[in-house]
Amino acid sequence: MFRHKGKQTGILRDDNVYISYRYPKHYFRKYNGFGITLSLLKKLIETGCKKIVIIYRYDIGVWIKYTVMPKTWFDKGITYQYEDKELQSILNIKYFNGGKQNAQRNL
Repeated sequence: MFRHKGKQTGILRDDNVYISYRYPKHYFRKYNGFGITLSLLKKLIETGCKKIVIIYRYDIGVWIKYTVMPKTWFDKGITYQYEDKELQSILNIKYFNGGKQNAQRNL
C-alpha cells in the first residue's frame, strides 16, 4: 500500500508502477478526467515512479484500465483546488493510454 499524508492512496509496486482504483465519484466530468493530489504526484516523480495506472470501475463488473507517465500528468494536468482541499492536478483522459475494458481488479 502507498500512503500519502496518512491516507492510503494506491499501491506502488516493486517495479515502480503506481496503481490507484477509482470509482464514478472520482471522475471529474468538468475536465473529462481524473485527479491526483499535486503533492502526491510530485512525490511519485521523486521516488522514480515509471507509470501511473488508474483502474476505473465504470459499471458493475466493468473495470477500465488507463495508464500514463507521471511526467505527462505533471506537464499536461490542470491545477484545481476544491474549497479548502489540497491542490490537485486533473488530467483529461485523452492523455491516458488504454481505456481497456474489463481490466483485472487485482493486478
